[in-house]
Amino acid sequence: MQLPDRLITVKELSKILNISDRKVRDLIARPKASKDYLPNHRIGYKVVFYPDEIKEWLSQR
Repeated sequence: MQLPDRLITVKELSKILNISDRKVRDLIARPKASKDYLPNHRIGYKVVFYPDEIKEWLSQR
């Protein structure tokens, strides 16, 4: 799986992980202590992801 070298949006991440936008938002909404919590950052109203954090999250799953 090839992740871009820039910030990733919810829609892009859902395509990369082959899951729905709704499932991505469900993973974001989980408590931070949960093992399924998806690390994210908010810039204004947008939710974005750092590729390095997504790689680490995927390796732990």
